[in-house]
Amino acid sequence: MKIFISEQGSGDCSGANGENAIAWDKGKGLEIALEKAEPDDDIILRAGTYPLLAPIDWHKSGRYGRPIRLMGEGAEASGGQYGQSVRAVSSTWPTIVGGTRPIGYSANTADAGDDFIRFQSGVQNVVIEQLNLQNFARCFVAEAGHNTGITLQNIQAENLRQFALILAKAAPQNDWHLSRCYLTGVSNRAIHIHSLHNASFYDIYADCQDSAGQRHGDDWPQLFHCAGSAQDIRFERCCGVNPVQADPAHVNPAHTPAHTQRGTSFVTTANTQRIHFTRCIAYQPGNTGFDIKGNSHELHHCYVEKAGNRAYQMAGSTALHQCIAEGQAQGNDDNIAAGAAIGIDEGTVVVSGFAGRDMECPIAIKGSGKVHISDSRFELCRLLRSYGYSLRSRIQ
Repeated sequence: MKIFISEQGSGDCSGANGENAIAWDKGKGLEIALEKAEPDDDIILRAGTYPLLAPIDWHKSGRYGRPIRLMGEGAEASGGQYGQSVRAVSSTWPTIVGGTRPIGYSANTADAGDDFIRFQSGVQNVVIEQLNLQNFARCFVAEAGHNTGITLQNIQAENLRQFALILAKAAPQNDWHLSRCYLTGVSNRAIHIHSLHNASFYDIYADCQDSAGQRHGDDWPQLFHCAGSAQDIRFERCCGVNPVQADPAHVNPAHTPAHTQRGTSFVTTANTQRIHFTRCIAYQPGNTGFDIKGNSHELHHCYVEKAGNRAYQMAGSTALHQCIAEGQAQGNDDNIAAGAAIGIDEGTVVVSGFAGRDMECPIAIKGSGKVHISDSRFELCRLLRSYGYSLRSRIQ
């Protein structure tokens, strides 16, 4: 069954077809459609602009192979070229606008705004696609747990603090799939996951800069952030662009000197496992392109350009295969620190087929870190750096 929603509603407003669409009514129409929906039903949002004044608490589930779908009308987005994320969207998708997050960015309003959808405990087998979202603090939130089989795809969002917050602190979260999302004006995290298992993120472009050229980064933006016991996650063709604090007032003095601005494109924390990055790009991060802690992580064909500090920062067992680090943005307001193509704090890092160019040094080793390196090339790099230990014992 298809359930239709339009801006003002039409006909008998039953939702049975496009001529009898449910009225949006500041989001109440979507709640009505969810009450009607059963597994394998499509909720169709017709072209238009839809103001939302309060979050939608999503409580309905589909079944395996028969999801409930929320779909915007319109043509599929173009894009998805090899090695980079989707950079084009369809202008025909319906636009949903949050009502409490100011347009533009300032340090005073960086956390402002409402959520779009909050998945309630136990919600499973849902597909949401072909939407344009504007002015939300968080677009999709899953904190209650037991949410599985969730797919978010073909979505554009601008002026947001976080796009997807998926937490499994109290109960498991599994089997999430996000793809072909184009996110601009992100001030904190594009993707923030905690203890999520078995998930994929493909063709996601996340930029702290909005379409008008204004930067939105708050205190140390980290665009793709994996924490807790997150494991068995795949990122392919994802881009983290311009993660840099936008306003010195948002710099946390406990993290960095007050005059510096920081940001990271991809982060995994200490207890994560088996997270794979393939053909992912970090462009002009204020601090680090990939800050990878945890175990059994792999990076394949990844690229970092103009990192403010280290292109790849490693602590744990990680492998880098055919990755590239190039250029360093030094001496300007956004990127002051100098660093290395690869920094290793602890653990053993395997590096093969690496190419580094125009960095402070090829490899900086600290603490108990070791590296096994082969078939790699570094050009226009100035020195190898080790902090208080013999390099000879730790490079093989």
